[in-house]
Order: sequence, then C-alpha cells, then structure tokens
Amino acid sequence: MLVPVIFFPGTCAEAHKLYQKAFDMAVKEVVYNKDVPEDYLDEPLNDENQYLVVHSECNIRGIRINMSDAGDTLKADGMVHFNVFVSSDDEVRKIFDDLKEGAEVESEPQTVFWSSLHCSLRDRFGVNWQIMTE
Repeated sequence: MLVPVIFFPGTCAEAHKLYQKAFDMAVKEVVYNKDVPEDYLDEPLNDENQYLVVHSECNIRGIRINMSDAGDTLKADGMVHFNVFVSSDDEVRKIFDDLKEGAEVESEPQTVFWSSLHCSLRDRFGVNWQIMTE
C-alpha cells in the first residue's frame, strides 16, 4: 500500500481545517506532541509545540493521506502535485475558491481540451493542486 504524506512547517492543524472545508476531508486520527511519551520528543513540551501534529490519518475523496508537522525549516518543492477529479464545474470553482486565499494561482478555472473546467495552484502551505472535472 502506498500512502502519501504531506509535511507542514507547523501548520498541519490549520491545513486540516482548510482541507476539511475544500475537500470535505475526513480526519480519522490526530496524534499531537502532547500525546507522545516524553522520551520520544526532540525537545521539551511547551505552549508553542504541544499541539504540533506528529501524525494524522486523513481521507480525501476516498484516498488515504497522512499529514504531519515537520518543523519550521521545511521547504516546499514542485515535484509532487495532487490531481483532484470532481463531477461538476461548480465543485471545481468551490474547491478553487476555498484554496486560493494566500495561494500562488497557476491557472484560474478554465475550459481545457481534457476537462470542462480545470485550475491549478500552490496553496498557502506550499501544496500543489490541480482540480478538474472528469
């Protein structure tokens, strides 16, 4: 089984909220730093790090995805993009509108030869998305 994981620089809980809104993502399990035995932690718990996400089990449109915080030195790169196929132009527009705040928009929703509506962007967390109709 291959399960993608998305790492965030301390913003995983915020990403959960956005993806729940945009994709109706289900969050099945979340393990925070405060839940980990102290001898496994890299640094002592404090008000700033106790709610960083060590591991989360999520589901976006039937696909299992793990999400986690990885520290503030994490840099996004452009090698991986997630394609999200939906059944209507309205769904494309809704997801795009939910994700576009603070995003780098590569292409606004538009008709292309392979889809009635397609758009692409890098969201405010650095995750690359292409949203389109099937």
